[in-house]
Amino acid sequence: YWQGSLKANPTSATAVGDRRYDDHLEDITPAGLAAENQRLAGVLAKARAIDAATLTPADRLTLGALIEEVEGQLANASCHDEDWVVDPLGGPQVGLLNLPDITTVESVAEGRKFVARLKAVGGCLDAHIANLRAGNQGGAAVDNGKLDKVFAIHQSNQVAGVFMPVRSHQAAHFPTAQVKADMGMLLQRCGGQVGGQVAEDIHHG
Repeated sequence: YWQGSLKANPTSATAVGDRRYDDHLEDITPAGLAAENQRLAGVLAKARAIDAATLTPADRLTLGALIEEVEGQLANASCHDEDWVVDPLGGPQVGLLNLPDITTVESVAEGRKFVARLKAVGGCLDAHIANLRAGNQGGAAVDNGKLDKVFAIHQSNQVAGVFMPVRSHQAAHFPTAQVKADMGMLLQRCGGQVGGQVAEDIHHG
């Protein structure tokens, strides 16, 4: 369960000190989310198949906690938050700009992984946009109050324009040119921490 969770949540892995997935971002595409749900369902099936009577009290407690955790994750996934939730505190407008804060670069190899992660930001934004569009077209409504807070965060960070207003029963529109401009701004901010070891990679990336 844990190793699969680290692989499925690479930025969380980086934050807890596991550097194996530093060149990846979370796969929030429908296919990626479906694969993660399938993995969790498999973990749950294996956990439920274990005879708790054969375990020590400590292991029974661990098994029960695991089952409850995975059931909760699958229940949350069934809500398809990716289709309608705009998060002022934990959305991409915050998380992506925090990448330098969770990443240390002490070697060329680590720097190149970080650059690869930055180059994946565009695809990550595209996936967020596609999910919200799909939800909007399916009738999902975004909380306008949270949407306004996201706009305020964008303005304070000078990363405006990634999201355009998403209102109930209206199509969402996201300007590709603006996303590219915002990506450049993100790379500029992150580049200072990567340092001279990979500065050329970032300049040309």
